[in-house]
Amino acid sequence: MDSSILIATILDWHSEIDRNLPWKYNSSPYKIWISEIILQQTQVVQGLRYYERFVDRYPTVHDLASSTESDLLKVWEGLGYNSRARYLHQSAKRIVDEFGGKFPVEYSDILSLKGVGDYTASAISAFAYEQPHVAVDSNVERWVSRYYGIASYKSSQSLKTEVKSILLPVVEKHESPAECNQAFIDFGALVCTAKQPKCIDCPLSQTCYGYAQSKTADYPLVKPKVPRKKRYFHYLVAVDNGHVVINKRLNKDIWQGMHEFPLYESDSLQDLTHQDLCRYFDINESTSIESIISYQQILTHRIIIGKFYLCKLKRGTVKIGQWMSVDQVKKIAVAGIVRLYLADNMFIFNDINKIENGK
Repeated sequence: MDSSILIATILDWHSEIDRNLPWKYNSSPYKIWISEIILQQTQVVQGLRYYERFVDRYPTVHDLASSTESDLLKVWEGLGYNSRARYLHQSAKRIVDEFGGKFPVEYSDILSLKGVGDYTASAISAFAYEQPHVAVDSNVERWVSRYYGIASYKSSQSLKTEVKSILLPVVEKHESPAECNQAFIDFGALVCTAKQPKCIDCPLSQTCYGYAQSKTADYPLVKPKVPRKKRYFHYLVAVDNGHVVINKRLNKDIWQGMHEFPLYESDSLQDLTHQDLCRYFDINESTSIESIISYQQILTHRIIIGKFYLCKLKRGTVKIGQWMSVDQVKKIAVAGIVRLYLADNMFIFNDINKIENGK
């Protein structure tokens, strides 16, 4: 099928559906930017809730630029990949300082923002400014690779380049690049889905290579998954009269800038002994371990296994970290696996003795 007819068919299909998303056809480059960054590593259903909370807290780029990193990370808490939040913050400051608080218009300027790649820059250019760009996400590359039988790996630069070469000439001639891009994305998200594509109802199935060859599941090619690395985190939960010791993660690692309990990372799942705790955390040997609770968090490239050692300690006996009250802890952004622990064990702030009854 000729590419112009192909796109016309998709646009006809798209005119009959409606996706109720707050960023659909949104002409605000700032809000499009926020939505695209949030959705980089987040499913739409989850991202919608965070998007609404984020733009409510930071309705303009000036509001975002004037925020502190700690406040921003608290708003971002739960989304993961915190570098995205830091890049948003840095770019917001740059937009205020270098662009007078107005979101840049030129594609090259948008692309130069920290954390912005070709897809996000193209999406902002097309949706906010009706510039002729094609935003190639996983939805778009999937249906194009299936339709034409393009044997390239998912998310590879070669696949993205070929998809653009097919779609861009027609988008350049269309009166609304925004409409084209939204149709492309929705078509992959709603019809040519990753699993169980709706080929019977697809307006392109009769000329689709993947469907004709019964190979829709083969496109795009997928590289073998690399096994996730396991990391073992041992946390000292030092509690005294409604307070607990907290540290801030400063190294360039997962959860950078987030808060957690004092940590020792080992290379095994084995519990730390009482002597280990005293040695690794430099605490008094008279300390006893009240409980050991394990949690697991699966991230994209690693599995975090966290063990939490609850100890009742006097403040003078702990030399690492900062003592915080329960109210203070609620106001800070905490590391993902620590958030899991706190969700089940906030009672430790009030009465450590209740740990025996699990109340």
